[in-house]
Amino acid sequence: MSGYRKPRKALLILDIQEDFTGSKARMPVDRIQAESMIENVNMISVEARRKDIEVIYIKNGFPGYDVVGNVIRRHAAMRNSPGCAFDKRLMVINENIFSKCLPDAFSNRAFEMFLMNEEINELYMTGVFAERCVLSTARGALKRGFIVHVIRDAVASATMAAVDRAALKLEKLGASILDTAMVVS
Repeated sequence: MSGYRKPRKALLILDIQEDFTGSKARMPVDRIQAESMIENVNMISVEARRKDIEVIYIKNGFPGYDVVGNVIRRHAAMRNSPGCAFDKRLMVINENIFSKCLPDAFSNRAFEMFLMNEEINELYMTGVFAERCVLSTARGALKRGFIVHVIRDAVASATMAAVDRAALKLEKLGASILDTAMVVS
């Protein structure tokens, strides 16, 4: 990444899917957090596009053969299910969409190659679950040498305490913690 001629930034939008944030979610985050998070993510997406920051969507798509995992997740976000779709309130502004079935988005090699091909070295992270997929993806990014910013009021979880704990862990790992106002100003 240090060899990039013109390093770029990207906004990652993680797992804002019907089965986590929708009205009939099978594995829901806190509804108030979800509403606020989606509003903030949409606002940040518009600003990212204006500033030529790449917007990238990550979604879970769990395979049917993962019987134990699907039971634990209450069959949430199974591949090709209605709950696997992005939340209807989320603005999807491009086709930069990558699927995963593990918490770390870097488990999808095509995603990592996209970042490399676009010479992206700095990530702004949003989405769900703060203590699981956001944390795992941030950890994966930091290990690879990315500059990582987590937008605290643009992530969600089942409880605010879980978001708070994740923010502390992320900061200890080396990520900066921002809020939407800092990003869209």
